Amino acid sequence: MLAAKDTAQKINQAIHLLEEATHDEADQIKSRIKKNVEQSKGKLEGVYHRAEEFAKDHAKMLNDQVKQDPWKAIGVAAAIGAVSGYLISRNR
Repeated sequence: MLAAKDTAQKINQAIHLLEEATHDEADQIKSRIKKNVEQSKGKLEGVYHRAEEFAKDHAKMLNDQVKQDPWKAIGVAAAIGAVSGYLISRNR
C-alpha cells in the first residue's frame, strides 16, 4: 500500500511541476517525471512479487494443513457456513 501511496504522491508532484513549468524547464521536468515513474514502477513490481510469494506460501501451508487433518478443515468450513447463514438470515 505504501508503494501505491508513494506513486500517487509522485504523480501529484509531477502534475504540480508541469503546471508551474516554463518551456525552458520542460526537458528537465520530463526527465524527473520519467525517473519518478520508473522508480514507482519498480516499487510496485516489488510489492506485487512479495504479495505473490506471500499468497503462494500461505496457500501451500493451508493445503498441507488440510491434507494433514481434513476433518478439521471440514469443521472450520461448516462453522463458517453456519455463521454466514445465521448472519444472512438475520438480516432478512
